[in-house]
Amino acid sequence: LETVVDGKTGLFFWEQSAQSLIEAIHTFESCRGQFDVAEIRNNAERFSKERFQKDFRQYVERQWTNFKTRQ
Repeated sequence: LETVVDGKTGLFFWEQSAQSLIEAIHTFESCRGQFDVAEIRNNAERFSKERFQKDFRQYVERQWTNFKTRQ
């Protein structure tokens, strides 16, 4: 749920059923051309390996700094 922005970077279907998936596919096909490729890419990049590594490194460095200042 956190990776898709409904109607902007993809579509949700709420029931785990073939019919619900078929309806989502039909909705997607009728919206063809309305999705912004750049917006989809920007959203996906929030979950990139590079972003994860950068955010993780910053978190560890902050925690290390906090630990050292308490010593």
